[in-house]
Amino acid sequence: MERCGFFDANLVGEEYDRVYLAAQFAAYFASFIGNGVYAEHSNQLQVVAMPTPQMQVGVEKGQGWINGYWYENTDTMYLPIEVADGVLNRIDSIVLRLGFAERNMWLMVKKGTPAVNPTAPEVTRTADYYDLQLATVSIPASSIRITQAQIQDTRMNQDVCGWVTGVVKQLDTTTLFNQFETYFQEFKENNQADYEEWTEAQKQAWLSWVSGQETDFTDWTDEQKEEYETWYATHINQWQSDFDIWFENIKDQLGEDAAGNLQNQIDEHEARLNNLEMMLLATGMFFAANEISSGECLTTNDDYVLLFQWPICQC
Repeated sequence: MERCGFFDANLVGEEYDRVYLAAQFAAYFASFIGNGVYAEHSNQLQVVAMPTPQMQVGVEKGQGWINGYWYENTDTMYLPIEVADGVLNRIDSIVLRLGFAERNMWLMVKKGTPAVNPTAPEVTRTADYYDLQLATVSIPASSIRITQAQIQDTRMNQDVCGWVTGVVKQLDTTTLFNQFETYFQEFKENNQADYEEWTEAQKQAWLSWVSGQETDFTDWTDEQKEEYETWYATHINQWQSDFDIWFENIKDQLGEDAAGNLQNQIDEHEARLNNLEMMLLATGMFFAANEISSGECLTTNDDYVLLFQWPICQC
């Protein structure tokens, strides 16, 4: 069957002799414009995190083509992400969808299935729908926000999206994307190993330091204990000897009735003081021993103490 187009329609009676369907126009454009995101700028239909991270992503303005049908987003569009699973991780997919029954194209989030090792939902390409996957979004369990690090741009992957560069067939960037993806994964694995090795080294260094501090403290306390015990053992004998000497000197004075003996000595001294007081009152004179600067009393050759005497003033 031969087909061609497009020509003006002439009205023949009540009907036009040329009638064209949208599918024919789409097939025409698809013959020289491939599927993908129009690559005028690198941020065309790019999926980005919100300025303040939350459970939502934005899709930048841009254009796309699917099987000859054209789409344009004139401003950043915000797409909510469903809450994370409490236990399992999930990967969602952000797609540009062509719906033949709806006669429309729109951006949407395809929710992934929570799993221990989740995978992104496959792109849909049936007689009813055709998807271009713009990005995947990793959603860890219990997460409450989406950061740019969780978003993997898939526009360069021709298997799921790809770029359109003007009125030409789609630019094949699959090899470049695969090379970059391989490099990124190797870089991530190498740095992850280095990071884990570094953190383990820091952990071991910390544990070693703590153990060293405990050992040093134990050694120090043992040294202090040993020094105290040596000091005590050295002095206890001297203390015991001093006490024994003191006790030997005083026990003869105390006798068997220590309290009584002490009281007798006190009474004797009080009697002497009383006698001295009476003597002073009777004579009207005051006597004091003559002492030199060293505190010794001056005595005669017969060892009698020389006394000063002066009258008691009675005013």
